[in-house]
Amino acid sequence: MTIPVSVSQMPSFLKGAWPDADVSAALSYASSAVEAYCERDFSYVVNDVVTIDPFPVRRSAQLPDPPVISISKVDANMRDNLGVLSWQELTNYAWTADGLLYDTSGLPGVSVAAVPSWPSLPKSLRVTYTHGFQTVPQPLVDAVIKAAGSYLANPFGMTQRKAGDVESSFAVTLIQQGGLDESLLAKYRLISVAR
Repeated sequence: MTIPVSVSQMPSFLKGAWPDADVSAALSYASSAVEAYCERDFSYVVNDVVTIDPFPVRRSAQLPDPPVISISKVDANMRDNLGVLSWQELTNYAWTADGLLYDTSGLPGVSVAAVPSWPSLPKSLRVTYTHGFQTVPQPLVDAVIKAAGSYLANPFGMTQRKAGDVESSFAVTLIQQGGLDESLLAKYRLISVAR
């Protein structure tokens, strides 16, 4: 899902004389570009279920698409007392709003008697959680509007043109075109090593 920005939010000096359908398409494209650049979805999602990789040595994991509002269930795919691999509900965990999920087993004051601790296999954590923004932050809305205006003004990303002997250059992305405002998006950008 994209960042919800309506045609009515587009300032007239950026909207120009473009038809509403064109402005709406530019806003949709800009919103997708912002989410791709930030490597996350900003939508508010209740009880989303994701299967993620744990970091066994650190006994933690990173949930996608923060902020995390709540976690209702964490299951781990681990071997039980008989050595059978199965999904087991974890109870000793904590989390942060920025998406860090971690094992609290062994921390002071936490009982660990016969409680599964932390998985080690890839995709062995299944988490049900609520995340995202109920109200999209204004810098994200502003970045979408600016990028849409840039796209409307120069939809092909032309950066240079020469008349004699016809030489043209084009930007490949909105960033190269100057349409994505990195200063507005820096706070919201997730940087992952592998996605």
